[in-house]
Amino acid sequence: MIRSDPLSAAVRPYRRRLALFAVLSSLVTGLTAGGFAFAAVTLGFKIAQNGNTRIPLYIAAGVGLTAFFLRLILTFPDEREAARRVDALGLKERTSTMLALRYDYSGLAAMQRQDALDSLAGAEKKRLRGAVSLLSAVLCLLALVLAVGSAFVPAAWFAREPDPMEQVWQDMLDMLRDERQRLETMGEEALAKEMDSLIDALENSDSVLQALGEINRAEEAAKDAARNGEASRGAMNEMLDVLEEAKRMLMEEEEAGEGEEGEGEPGMEMEMLMPGEEGGEGEGLMPGDMPGNMPGDMPGGDGEGRGPGSEGEGADGPVTKTEPVYDPISGSVPYGDVFSAYYREYLKSAENGEIPFEAQSPAKAYFNELNE
Repeated sequence: MIRSDPLSAAVRPYRRRLALFAVLSSLVTGLTAGGFAFAAVTLGFKIAQNGNTRIPLYIAAGVGLTAFFLRLILTFPDEREAARRVDALGLKERTSTMLALRYDYSGLAAMQRQDALDSLAGAEKKRLRGAVSLLSAVLCLLALVLAVGSAFVPAAWFAREPDPMEQVWQDMLDMLRDERQRLETMGEEALAKEMDSLIDALENSDSVLQALGEINRAEEAAKDAARNGEASRGAMNEMLDVLEEAKRMLMEEEEAGEGEEGEGEPGMEMEMLMPGEEGGEGEGLMPGDMPGNMPGDMPGGDGEGRGPGSEGEGADGPVTKTEPVYDPISGSVPYGDVFSAYYREYLKSAENGEIPFEAQSPAKAYFNELNE
């Protein structure tokens, strides 16, 4: 009786050779997947300006090993596959039949097994080959080239142009955080809490106008804390100096940005005319060139109920009221282009004490409503 072990031993050398080719092809697949993964992650990190070099290596290794083992599991030959490949060498299915009848102990099956074993003894293992396809080799080479190239690509190629406003905003927040730390060290809990609230508000602010309003609110809160005895006047004055510096940084950067937008662009040079006039006295006026810097604050009236473009009765008949730099009838200048200028003038006037206290609340409500 022929046991199954001699049959497996007869096929094992051919199966081992086929397994070696399976490992080789799986290695090519793993290198290809790992190379592409490394190149993609490395370039992604450089685009995002992330200098971490270990994560791409870890990801590439994980992807490569996963692809290697998956391909190996799918292509590793078992006894049936090895027998099929050996029969392709000219054994005419003798090996497959032998394995199929391995538990058949009849005389006919014994003769067939002996014939198959004799044929296997004369088969050349060198003729049993498993080649890597040309496409797989090209893809592997391409992946390795991309991986090496991505490692040497300078990250500066993907660096964005720094936004001056973002840098100013970050510098301002860092300055406020340092002031908050100083106030906490001095034991000024009320001022430190107010500064912390201001920083949170500024981090969520989406406009310079809103940021200036938050800083003004913090200034009033600091003054109230000093009046109520919750903070010392020395600490309050130092905090106010820092807040004034923060406002100066924002306003200067915004003015610089507006100047760059209007410089050298065709059509940006604006002719300011009073409605119905051509080349009259109102031409070329800017905020502050005419009495009143706020909308509706025009000579010859109390401003009540008069917005841009409103009409009233003068000494010689009807007169037309309008903004010095904005004509609401022609619509030649978007209101947003001049609103920030008006608001800055209002803030400066309020700081200098030129606006009465009872008029500050209505003015703030006015600008807040327009800003919405």
